[in-house]
Amino acid sequence: MRRIQAHFGRSSMPEPQLEAPPNLIESSLFDGAQGPGGKSRQHAPPRLAWLEVVPGQDGMVTLINGPLLGAAPGSTWSIYPAGETRFVPGRALAIATVVQTTGKNSLGRVTPQAGKIPSGARAVALLPAPTGQRIPIRILDVPADQRSLIEDTLKKNIKDVDLVGSEQPARFTVDTQGETLRLLAADGLEIVGTFRLNEAWGSGVATVASRSSNASELLALDNPSSNLRIDVRVASVPKRKPTVSTRGIKVVADTQAAKYRIRKPGKPRSEQNSLQLEVKVSADSYVTIVDVDSEGGVNLLFPNNYQHRTFYGDGFVRANESLLIPDSLKAGNKAGFYWDYSPPKGTDTIRVFTSTDLSTAQMIRDRIASLQASAEKQPATVKARSVATGIDSLRQQLALVAARGILTVADDTSHIPSNTVLPPSQPTSPPEVTGALTDPAAPALLTTTDPVPDWAATSVTITISD
Repeated sequence: MRRIQAHFGRSSMPEPQLEAPPNLIESSLFDGAQGPGGKSRQHAPPRLAWLEVVPGQDGMVTLINGPLLGAAPGSTWSIYPAGETRFVPGRALAIATVVQTTGKNSLGRVTPQAGKIPSGARAVALLPAPTGQRIPIRILDVPADQRSLIEDTLKKNIKDVDLVGSEQPARFTVDTQGETLRLLAADGLEIVGTFRLNEAWGSGVATVASRSSNASELLALDNPSSNLRIDVRVASVPKRKPTVSTRGIKVVADTQAAKYRIRKPGKPRSEQNSLQLEVKVSADSYVTIVDVDSEGGVNLLFPNNYQHRTFYGDGFVRANESLLIPDSLKAGNKAGFYWDYSPPKGTDTIRVFTSTDLSTAQMIRDRIASLQASAEKQPATVKARSVATGIDSLRQQLALVAARGILTVADDTSHIPSNTVLPPSQPTSPPEVTGALTDPAAPALLTTTDPVPDWAATSVTITISD
């Protein structure tokens, strides 16, 4: 839902609902694994939905019925041996990236270092397909004398724009009311921004489109095969009460953006203008928090060089421990920093990553820091392309984590969101992490004493007003 929300430029989403005939509404979508002849197997069902893999020639594989489970071009899949049911993260035989769909199946290319793929191998989803750098925009009914001006301005300011008709999907729509241009979400119902036609509005639209594109790319860094469970909520937002269906499934709606105000000079820090996040992870892991701000900038929020080393050093948290970041909005807090909101107003997307090993966490932080440094003072459209390229590189690195525990560490660019540069820190808790890479330029195989490399991510959306 978060990916759909960001991709189509919405700050919130309607309540999700399930529709089906009465006789099917309470039945399972995927029945337990079955043996030959439709007889149920006696052992535990697979942990994840999987696709049968048929090995091909020249490093190609076929994922049978791939589109049914989202095996779209660009998506990444972990391949496991035949009969696998646990699908342990970090222990895949190979990684395959889908290059095309053919009928009911998907065709994928495996990584060069992969060995022979056995007959009957199984594939599970690792990363969804990226959103792509093109930004489709549909111009609705506008006066003829305004249409050509709008088209020319969009093409000039958004280098990756595609102006599409009603028969093609769009990420944004545009219309006018008098001398005001309105940028709308894909459904044409939610107003994303308004601009005066007699002013230089092109850069403003480009900024909004850039933010949406960058948020979508970041949200596409998702790991549906992870064993980790991460819960994140904005501390100032009351916890929602779950409703329980007849099957005992707790359904909690989380479709509305949290609302904050810009902290103005002289105003006291409060829950309305300074962010706090409550985070809980199901296993010992390292937390990384990234923000896509209202101008499309990508920023590393946590860890940072302002925090005290005694405050969750390296972002390490214990399993099922609920932590508040920062711990307090009062002066002299334990964290040593605050997240105050400053101009401009708009929408922020907060992405929270967690990983069981420090190497993966540091890889994410280094890549985000590199994006943050390279995107400074760039035009919005150039910034969007730069972020897309950088995140694609991070996708490739995260994919390697899934295969036999191989980790590739990014460059040593500082992950500090300021002019002060500090060297990457060493783990303080737990006191020792074996198997961490010492040569960032070369992959290494983890030993059996290392934690199984696994990672997960989730998001929250925040709207900031004056």
